[in-house]
Amino acid sequence: MDKTLCIDVHLEGAMAKLCMNGMVLGLVGDGLPLRMSVHEYLCRGENRLQLVVLEGTHLKQPCTFSVHIRLHKDRGADVLVQSDVVYAIENTVMPRQILNKGRLMDVRVDLPIHLPAWHFLTLVNTPATSADRCRLQSFCSRLLAWIEDKDLDALLPQFSARNRELAQAYGLDAQLNAQRFGAAWSQCLAEYELASSTTDPSQWCFDSVRNSCVYHARLKDHTPLLQFRSTQHDGRFEMPLHLAVINSDVFVVR
Repeated sequence: MDKTLCIDVHLEGAMAKLCMNGMVLGLVGDGLPLRMSVHEYLCRGENRLQLVVLEGTHLKQPCTFSVHIRLHKDRGADVLVQSDVVYAIENTVMPRQILNKGRLMDVRVDLPIHLPAWHFLTLVNTPATSADRCRLQSFCSRLLAWIEDKDLDALLPQFSARNRELAQAYGLDAQLNAQRFGAAWSQCLAEYELASSTTDPSQWCFDSVRNSCVYHARLKDHTPLLQFRSTQHDGRFEMPLHLAVINSDVFVVR
């Protein structure tokens, strides 16, 4: 893959979650910038990009944010290519300004991508059911048990649908892509363990994306449910997780 689209978000004056096409990418706020690749959340044509303040937040000072989406081109390790800014927005929201559903920003942007329609974009048309949360709880309990047991044989198949979709989109060899994904998980499990906050089911929350069968899995503090800490140093990292409940089965979509 010689091109990637990355987002760079800075926000001062509040804490908010960044959403793209309904999927929660992460938290951003004072001292917590967000930088990540976003190509697997994008679709052809318009893409909806939102900054939503956390529930119960009341702005007490001006809130300033900047959002840049950059196109990175890879021409090999010996060639430095300056990234192109394909979308940029900067704005300040005042404390007394009325926000629609807490949205500091709600825009639709057309980005230079040529990817197939992601499966999760069709799943968001399937409504949620009252039994979904119980199934999500059960699935996450099993998922964390496989991680703690370092059981790659049980863990990796949970991501197979997502990996096949990405491999097809980028013209990659599906088997080689799966092997690389497995190697990355193997290294992760060798060097990291689950954070204590992740292993406490009372902290789990599942937010439906547009009242659909697709859910964002998070903790009560709005950070991702999957959090890891290093067994060798003070390092930590988080992994966004979106799940779908289809015909009583749970799948990892992102």
